[in-house]
Amino acid sequence: MKRNFAFLPSIFGLALVAGLSFLHSSLKAENQHHEHKHAQMHQHDEDAKSNKKVRCAVDGMMMKASAMTEMSHDGKTYYFCNAKQAKMFMAHPDKYLKQISLGPLTLNFNLVTIDEYKEMMQEMGMGGMIKI
Repeated sequence: MKRNFAFLPSIFGLALVAGLSFLHSSLKAENQHHEHKHAQMHQHDEDAKSNKKVRCAVDGMMMKASAMTEMSHDGKTYYFCNAKQAKMFMAHPDKYLKQISLGPLTLNFNLVTIDEYKEMMQEMGMGGMIKI
């Protein structure tokens, strides 16, 4: 009994095309996943930077770095609650860079007048909180 296998090349061809199509789709999906993961990692780095908390060099308030005014002085970065404080700092940086050492502790302190404090609070929109 003789069998006719003429249909085999066409089935084999279809299977080959289907396999190559699947392979192409898999590689494309893997590449898209890699690109998405890279974008997520970059975004995570940006989010970490924007969520980093720093201390204001004038009043000591802790806030997110992304919400503060950033300025460099003598190669070091300082953060401020607003532009008014940055101007105050730049006018007299030594006034705001005072330190006292007590054994292993180092304390940073700033002396701010009542008028300076009032100006800072008003600049931040918290003038109504002043009870002095």
